[in-house]
Amino acid sequence: MDVVEGSIQAYLNLISERTYNNNGYLAVPINVNNSRWTQNGTTLTKLEVRISKDDPVLFCYYCFYFLTVKTNVNNSQSSYRVSVTPTPDGGEDVQVLGLDQTMQLTLPAIGSTLQRKFILDQKEPFIVQADVQSGKINMYVTLNPG
Repeated sequence: MDVVEGSIQAYLNLISERTYNNNGYLAVPINVNNSRWTQNGTTLTKLEVRISKDDPVLFCYYCFYFLTVKTNVNNSQSSYRVSVTPTPDGGEDVQVLGLDQTMQLTLPAIGSTLQRKFILDQKEPFIVQADVQSGKINMYVTLNPG
């Protein structure tokens, strides 16, 4: 976020798989008391927050982020620019299993693990199926790729 002119206060909050008891109205940050990140900026200041999977406060796999910017902190005109840059997701090291695709996997040894991720864009029922040619497997489906 670039402060072009004036003064601003920025607040960031979220709803995630860990804060599901919260709702959208209460998650909208209005001050430091209900924000997970806050920063003030004045003319020609750059405010930045990087959210990565190593950040236990701001990172989550399934989030709605809310940003509030208060302008005219000192009763003068304010102008700012906001941009969001995508970063790799939390499971970037896990290969993608595309929907309606079949993938053959071979586990090299007893006790070895292979992970695949898939993303659904609707809340319709779906099937995950494994046809075992030999041996035995345990298959887990989870929300968190970690």
